[in-house]
Amino acid sequence: MDTHYFQKRVWFSILLLASSAFAAPEITLASAVAVAEAARELGAHSARIKWPNDVECKGHKIAGLLTELRAEMDRVRHAILGVGFNVSLQMSDFPEELRPVATSLLIESGERQPRPLVCARLLEHLEEWLSLHETEGFGPVADRWRELSSTLGRRVRITSEGEAVEGDAVDLADDGALLVRAPGGVLVRVLAGDVEHCTMV
Repeated sequence: MDTHYFQKRVWFSILLLASSAFAAPEITLASAVAVAEAARELGAHSARIKWPNDVECKGHKIAGLLTELRAEMDRVRHAILGVGFNVSLQMSDFPEELRPVATSLLIESGERQPRPLVCARLLEHLEEWLSLHETEGFGPVADRWRELSSTLGRRVRITSEGEAVEGDAVDLADDGALLVRAPGGVLVRVLAGDVEHCTMV
């Protein structure tokens, strides 16, 4: 993989100072909404959110997010939000094993856009949605996340630490957990894991 691959992407990390609204899953989901909104504004009109931290277009990943908390014994000090966004990659730029599952803004929009513009739009939407989360809570974020979700209404298989849960993704919990209806009708709360989309419910 040559340096041109990285020069066709936007990568950045944001330091978020502690607040009463801090919760890593909520920050991740608010940020995913922001990135999906930015992608749509920039021309990737089919951008949707795959729980918990991927933004995809028709099953192909265009962006990913990661949130890490830094905490002491009695309090959270800050969070670090990392964002990676595929900007001007062509399909031939991706490693062969990623081509079936990856995409970029260039592929989706058909237009080559400068990375500084893409970065600016991402930051604008992040500021908007993270500020809304802090002032109005998780409710408005969760509502928009549901509208943009590519996971809800799907049969999913989620693997975490060697354990697997399979069932129908039915809703988002108040704390950002994914609610999965397992065989037998049991509702399972999933906090993290690798998600595989199977079929529509």
